Amino acid sequence: MKKGTIALIIVLGILVTSIVGCTTDTTTKPDGTTQGTTQGTTKSTEQTTTPASGPKVTAPGELPVTTEQVTLTMGITQNVRVTDYEDNYMTNMVLDDCGINLDFVLFPTDQPEQKITLMVSSGEVLPDIIHFSFSDVQRAVYGRDGVVVPLNEYMDTLTFWYNQADMDQSEYDQIKVLGTSPDGNFYGFPAYMNGLGDQIQYTMNINHVWLDNLNLEMPTTTDEFYEVLKAFRDQDPNQNGKKDEIPFLTSSGSWNAVNWHELINSFVYWDPWYKTSYFNVTNGSLWAPFITDEWREAMRYLKKLVSEELMPEIVFSMTGPEHKAAVNVTPDQDVLVGVTGGADVVLWDNGNLTMLQYDIMPALIGPAGVQWQPTRTANYQYSTFITRDNKYPEISFRMFDYWWEEKRSLITRYGEPGVHWEYAKDDPAGFLAKYPYKAAATMAQGIEAKYMTIDTVQNPWTSSEPHNTIWNTHFCCGLPSRVYSSSAAINPIPTYWNESTEKENYGFVGHKLWIALRANVTRKDKEPEETAKRLLFTAEEQESINDIQTSINSYVNEAIALFATGTLDIEKDWETYVQTLKDMGLDQYLALSQTAYDRMYK
Repeated sequence: MKKGTIALIIVLGILVTSIVGCTTDTTTKPDGTTQGTTQGTTKSTEQTTTPASGPKVTAPGELPVTTEQVTLTMGITQNVRVTDYEDNYMTNMVLDDCGINLDFVLFPTDQPEQKITLMVSSGEVLPDIIHFSFSDVQRAVYGRDGVVVPLNEYMDTLTFWYNQADMDQSEYDQIKVLGTSPDGNFYGFPAYMNGLGDQIQYTMNINHVWLDNLNLEMPTTTDEFYEVLKAFRDQDPNQNGKKDEIPFLTSSGSWNAVNWHELINSFVYWDPWYKTSYFNVTNGSLWAPFITDEWREAMRYLKKLVSEELMPEIVFSMTGPEHKAAVNVTPDQDVLVGVTGGADVVLWDNGNLTMLQYDIMPALIGPAGVQWQPTRTANYQYSTFITRDNKYPEISFRMFDYWWEEKRSLITRYGEPGVHWEYAKDDPAGFLAKYPYKAAATMAQGIEAKYMTIDTVQNPWTSSEPHNTIWNTHFCCGLPSRVYSSSAAINPIPTYWNESTEKENYGFVGHKLWIALRANVTRKDKEPEETAKRLLFTAEEQESINDIQTSINSYVNEAIALFATGTLDIEKDWETYVQTLKDMGLDQYLALSQTAYDRMYK
């Protein structure tokens, strides 16, 4: 099998002087194609066009994607896990199925964007394809300047496997909204990853043994939660005869923690995960939740928890390792924490049976009936581009679309089928016999399992051993939740919280599955119909609000801790807090955010 040579570009520092006045050598390959070895800057003056003769793109859905084999160069950031991009399982698929011979231009792992910037600014001939996750603003700038070409027409006329993905129209609509730059053009081909486990932003683990010891019910409201925490503080739930319990412990350093943010959502919706927008939206109009009366009530609630020693002040500065050290006690030690925020995988060591005492607490209902639960959005990436120097844009685009087929998308993440993972559709009966159970996310969605990783081999995505299987990047893949979160399982999932303790066939692994299932079920579908999580600004808009956005976002977060600990008085200092935000430029920030929102959604 023929392989293209690999153009390896490694930049150590900024070697600007080395790229001035150089040329590009061209050699002829045995198949008649040419390979350029970039030695320096060659000014690019030609526009992307389709040659009048030679290879032609084939119809959508047809393989190969070209009437004749072509060689394309692709720039990609070198991944330390990948030993060979040329002799690589994914690369071979592109050659065998698509008829495209890929020659790779490897951007350095350290500061890859700097290399791309130098190539663009110096007018150097660019790779035919660039795969890199630019910011939304930078993507738009490169499109505006003609560095990369718009894909609008191709998205409408050349997609096939993209159109077959197991997702609904709202997902397609959101991919289009977030991929459309302010000038109306779609520049980067999408990769879409929607893992249910990644969506959950907050989890609260409550010690169910303590609830049982004190004959308490699972709390469902903020008032009930307050009463449970007081009981944990005063009634010796760990039964060691000491008043050593910490009713509620969380931190800003653990995944799925920062649960004071979660408690705010029992008063007013607020999603601080996306720094482009701290705003809510109602009937198309944006507003700031952090200056409302509901927010003020949330601050009073947090202050009550801290002042009554139900939640220690240290949570606002506690690191992840410190948090874990307090929770990850062994079964022969006294358990001191009643409720702890964070994902189980970062709180307890694998196999630590202390975790079996904990259950997932539901999202709490506030005094006004509010029960919001912000989630992280799916991972939308627009990181694969056709550059100005590409002579075969349609053929390139069809190769992008090729990877959206379901099994091929799973290959980009999990490796070679039959070696690293198994695909249910390859042998439905055999798959079900081998893997009779569903993973938690699969069960939460009420769907059948589509794949299962093979646990006796390392997955190349996370492998500690270098490999030449995949490119270790989300390359043009379509992994909606009904695919990405559709794994089978070797173990059954318990049907109640302490079944893992009562029955030997569940154990630690079974309880982890129970926790995962409960987290998914109790936190789904608890967001407003309208949100403004990710806004796309023009370069000019972003420049005008950069400092304002950073200052306001930082101050809002700082003020939460200050109000909760009493450093700021919620009664005396509230108006000053609001005025400070206005003085920082809140009105301008809100107005420009509204402009961006209107451009995207109206």
